[in-house]
Amino acid sequence: MIGHQFGYWAGQLGDGRAICLGELRDKQQQRLELCLKGAGKTPYSRRGDGRAVLRSSIREYLASEAMYYLGIPTTRSLSLVTTEETTKRDPLYNGTVINEKMAIVARVAPNFIRFGSFERVFYQNRPDLVLMLANYTVFHYFPHLLEISESTRFHEFFYEVARRTAILVAKWQSVGFTHGVLNTDNMSILGLTIDYGPFGFLDGFNPDYTPNGSDDEGRYSFKNQPSICRWNLQKLAIALSPLFGEDETGVTSRGLHVFDEAFESTYYEIFSQKIGLGSSSPNKELIDELLHVIVGADFTLFFRRLAKIKILDVVCFDNEWIQNQESFFDVLRLLPPDRLVRFYSWFNQYLTEMRRVDMKDDVREKEMNKLNPAIVLRTWIAQRVISEVEQGDLSLLEQTFGLLRTPYEENDSEFYNLPPTWATDLRLTCSS
Repeated sequence: MIGHQFGYWAGQLGDGRAICLGELRDKQQQRLELCLKGAGKTPYSRRGDGRAVLRSSIREYLASEAMYYLGIPTTRSLSLVTTEETTKRDPLYNGTVINEKMAIVARVAPNFIRFGSFERVFYQNRPDLVLMLANYTVFHYFPHLLEISESTRFHEFFYEVARRTAILVAKWQSVGFTHGVLNTDNMSILGLTIDYGPFGFLDGFNPDYTPNGSDDEGRYSFKNQPSICRWNLQKLAIALSPLFGEDETGVTSRGLHVFDEAFESTYYEIFSQKIGLGSSSPNKELIDELLHVIVGADFTLFFRRLAKIKILDVVCFDNEWIQNQESFFDVLRLLPPDRLVRFYSWFNQYLTEMRRVDMKDDVREKEMNKLNPAIVLRTWIAQRVISEVEQGDLSLLEQTFGLLRTPYEENDSEFYNLPPTWATDLRLTCSS
C-alpha cells in the first residue's frame, strides 16, 4: 500500500504479505473479498518474505472476531492455519533475531479499499484513476449516492466516509481500543477496523496509552485517535480533490465538520449509556469529569462494576462506604488520594442524576452491561494464548475465542479479573 506514515508521505508502506484471492457473495448476496495474509511473496513484498509469524496471526485472528462481537465495524477472520516452517524476525527491533513459527490468516471484508488506495493514484498524477476508483467504490458500496447529481456525488461520498470514520473511532474509545498504527493505508474507506498490528486494549485507564513500541512520540496514542483520524481525512480529501470541482476547500471543511459532529454525538451518547443515563441529552460535563478522575483505574472493569452498585441503597457515599464495596474499590485502588476525593464528588453528582432518571437497579445494571463488555482482548490475554499455542496447545486459543464471542457475559475465567503484575507496560511492534 501507499500512504502517510507517522505524519509524512512515505510512498509504499507495508511488507506485501496480503493477497486478494477474489470476490464472492454471501447468502444475502453481499459482496465479500477474500484475502490471505502471510501466504508468501507478492509483487509488493520488496525485500520481505511475504510470510506472517504465528504470534501476529493469532492476535489478528482473535482481535477481528473480538471486535465484531463487541459490535464494532471490522474486517473478519475466516481461518488461521499454522505451519511447521519458521522464519527469522527481530520482534522488538533491538537486533535480537529469532526463529519464529509462521501462519496464514484468511481475512474477509466487503472490500479492503483504504484511504491510501486513493492516495496511490492521486500521487501518480492520475486523476482518471482517482475517478475510476471512486466510481467503482460508490457503485458497489455506496449505491444510494448514485441518485445524487454527478456534480456533488463525490462531495457526499467524502461526507459519508467522514461520518463512518467518526462513528468508528468513537466506538474504539468506548471500549478502550487503541489501533497503534493509524497510517492512511490502515484506514478503511468503509469505516471498518482494518489491519490489526500493534494494537492494544486499555488495562488501567491511561489517555496516553501507546501499545506500539515504535511510536516513541505517542502519535497514535489512545487519546490522539480522534484527531489522527480527522488528519487522515484531510489527506483523503487531497486525494479526492480532482473530484470536488472548484469548491475543494469548502467540501473539505464541510467533511471535517461532519466528522466533528458525528464523533461528538456518538461518543457522548455511548458514554452516557455506559454509565446508565441513556443516550438522550448526555451530560457531557459529568462524562468528561469521570474520564479525568479515573485515570489509573481499570477501564473495562470500572464500568462493569459501576453497574453492580445498588444506587438506591446508597445513603452516604464516603471513603468508608467505598472500601466496603470490595470489588469496586479494587478497580480504584491505583487512584491517588486527591483524585479519589474528586471521584467521591463525581459519584455524588452521578447519584443525583441516576435518581432523577428513576431506574430500578436491576434494570440499570442490565442496560449498562449492554455497552460495557466484561472481557476484551487485552494484550496479556493474547500473550498467554500465544505462549500456549507456540507450545502446541490449542485449548486456550479455542477457549479464549469462545469467551470473546460473548463479551457482554461474565465468566469465572481469570481473564475477567484485573491484569497480573507481569502484564504491566507490555508493548508491541509492527514486526510480523
